[in-house]
Amino acid sequence: FFEVTLIGIMPSSFLATKNRQGLLCCGYIRNMTESDLESPLSINDLCITFYNENIHMLFQQDKLNRFLSMDNHQSLYSKPISYKNMSFVCSICPNGWNPTEATKVMFYLENKSIPNNIKSITFITKMFCVQTMTKYQSTQKKEILSNPGPTQPTRILCKWDPHLLSLAECQNESELEFICNVNILNIEYKNGKQWDQKDINIAKS
Repeated sequence: FFEVTLIGIMPSSFLATKNRQGLLCCGYIRNMTESDLESPLSINDLCITFYNENIHMLFQQDKLNRFLSMDNHQSLYSKPISYKNMSFVCSICPNGWNPTEATKVMFYLENKSIPNNIKSITFITKMFCVQTMTKYQSTQKKEILSNPGPTQPTRILCKWDPHLLSLAECQNESELEFICNVNILNIEYKNGKQWDQKDINIAKS
């Protein structure tokens, strides 16, 4: 038995896919245990799951054809990720959501589920399209409204700029891989308490 301590499984400048995360994690464990043997898969999976903050969307073959042929105001959704009782999901509108965004690929980070006792969250979002080398980064504080009105869509936490990527730029790609990295910096609760990344060890919170 041994304890594995990870500060992070990827550099801040690099958005790793799940395969790259696996290689990084496996190499780290083998180096720390000074063993040439493959590390147990259960340990690899545990570390990747525990520290994974990436939402990954890959479009190939039929999924890519659907992506390229979608109309304005149509969306594709990722699988959700969870962190501290919060759940996040990404959505992509290949042909834009609003009429003014037609022909533009829109990439969103959405709130799937956030507990009612949370007042606000501060987070860094990094969005990336591998094939087109499209990048976007934002740091923001978002108030979580208990009873949002029709003009207050709190599901959208972050979106990249409409002019970053056009649907025409994607037409000749054999696959498209989108990655969103979410880094929670601060959580403010309605009872006045706060969780802050720099003050609390994530592994023990």
